[in-house]
Amino acid sequence: DVNKMCHVFKVDWLSRRCGDYFAGLVGDVSTSIDYQTLFFLFEEARFCSKTLKSNVLLDLVVQKMCGLENRAEIFVQPYMKNYTQLETSQLDIMLQITRENPVSLLTIVKQNIENGA
Repeated sequence: DVNKMCHVFKVDWLSRRCGDYFAGLVGDVSTSIDYQTLFFLFEEARFCSKTLKSNVLLDLVVQKMCGLENRAEIFVQPYMKNYTQLETSQLDIMLQITRENPVSLLTIVKQNIENGA
């Protein structure tokens, strides 16, 4: 919310500080991170992308997630649990995150279909 107010009131220095803070949070992401933390970072970046019309933070999160070997297990699989309720934009980002191994995304969708999701 502070980041949004920075853009509304054109407080550039505060906007930069919020961006730097968020970049620091993303920079601390490692393979031992939990789903809830990744979910928070992802949804905050998506919110900023939608409200501020800037993909800078979202691109940062996606790039970081793409560097995680276990991204399908720790984020994509739980996030896609209710994939029928996701927006097209969310699915597009999941495709970006799994672009190096799209089979993992297809496996998740197949499992969800088999489980009656």
